[in-house]
Amino acid sequence: MTSDLNKRLEQHQAGNTFDGYTHSRRPVNLVWHVQCNNPNDAIRLEKQIKGWSRNKKEALINDNYTKLVEFLKNYTEYGHPNNRNKKGLRQAQPDKKNILVLCTGNSCRSQMAHGYLKLFSKEKATIYSAGIETHGLNKKAVSIMEGDGIDISHHTSNNVTEYSDIEFDIILTVCDHAFENCPFIPSKNAIRLHHNFIDPSKTTGTKNEIENAFLTTRNEIKEYSKRLIETYL
Repeated sequence: MTSDLNKRLEQHQAGNTFDGYTHSRRPVNLVWHVQCNNPNDAIRLEKQIKGWSRNKKEALINDNYTKLVEFLKNYTEYGHPNNRNKKGLRQAQPDKKNILVLCTGNSCRSQMAHGYLKLFSKEKATIYSAGIETHGLNKKAVSIMEGDGIDISHHTSNNVTEYSDIEFDIILTVCDHAFENCPFIPSKNAIRLHHNFIDPSKTTGTKNEIENAFLTTRNEIKEYSKRLIETYL
């Protein structure tokens, strides 16, 4: 991880890393890098990629996402890429920014963020939401969004692997579980953001208590989505 890529590359090229991996492998070539908005994201990705096999690393370098998914540890969970049904897959529009919102089941929080990001971005971005699993659209999420004038009843619950052919500009995870367990998405220039919103679907209590939990999370997501669009678009 570095805040000055050119300087770090020069250090490796000069052999300043005496006990480093590249010291005896010079000259070195930069074949892949990614920009992270959060240093913690960069540290996590560096550790994750260092532990990968040569095959995985070469698939990443070559932008071969299909092979990368195939080599991932959770390969059997998602099924062979050639067997996935891509009929009706929504394609990105090249004249807009592509924003992906991720959570565990693409049921509640990511769906609300999808709705607000679409509202605030207007025609500046195409919004996608997905999960590392698919739990179906949460009816209470639909209802609480309708209360703010946003209809998400037509949304679907999608798996992140369905968007393997899209280059994203912004990737936002809205829960810690997805942040820690999602397969790496090799969009080279993507800004990667994370904010853990409380999951209102896990709230127990009276009808009013549950509704207030959904309302609180909805309003937090609304404010965050507005700031995101104002900052990055």
